[in-house]
Amino acid sequence: MNIWQIQQDLLDIFNELEENGGELTPELEEKLAVTQEDFKNKVKSYGEVIKSLKGEIDVIDKETARLKELKDAKNKVIERLSKVIAQAITKFGDETKSGGKFLDYGTGKISVRNTEKVEIDTDRTDRIAKSVFNYINNLAYTRELYGVNEISYEDLKKGEGLEDVEYNDLANIPATLTFDVNLKELLQNEGIDFMQTFFRLITNYKVKSNVSKTVMKDVIKEGLFDVSKIAHIEQNQSITIK
Repeated sequence: MNIWQIQQDLLDIFNELEENGGELTPELEEKLAVTQEDFKNKVKSYGEVIKSLKGEIDVIDKETARLKELKDAKNKVIERLSKVIAQAITKFGDETKSGGKFLDYGTGKISVRNTEKVEIDTDRTDRIAKSVFNYINNLAYTRELYGVNEISYEDLKKGEGLEDVEYNDLANIPATLTFDVNLKELLQNEGIDFMQTFFRLITNYKVKSNVSKTVMKDVIKEGLFDVSKIAHIEQNQSITIK
């Protein structure tokens, strides 16, 4: 079998492999197998295909980035035009029985409706979540955490970056903690309190707040907590084109 035949066979196999979504069937796996007889030519051909595919992937990545920029630009145009339309119809449009505003121009209709959007100050919530965990981690490091069942709010405020934290903030900021820990070392606590061992082993951790906008909207609406330092509701307008 000459090089051209190997490359042609490979092209057929590659096309079939792509149609299968990259999944190998027993038949394809057998065709791709390398024997001592065709070792050099097949490996060379496979290497060339890999280089070619990597080049195609690079082109795809660049095109994907270009299309994303194009999509973002068009979305910005839609957003700006929608605001102008909403303002104009609110000011000059006809009113529905329910108090909404619209423009019927014969071949179509554009309606305006008021919407609410919850805005979360993620910079603040992330800082609070990280500061709380850093404070607890420091207590574990200094062994002050040993035997402590509950950390008071006032004690917590002594931690760095927690001086201006409100109690209501803490009650409404769930957080996600990710870390790596050696399981064997975790079990070998050498007589030390388990929580101290746990925190001692967590040296490379990430903490991020995970505030639900849906939950926060309910909290703000109910008015039981003042969470104005971490979230608020913005009144917006959206349009419907028919």
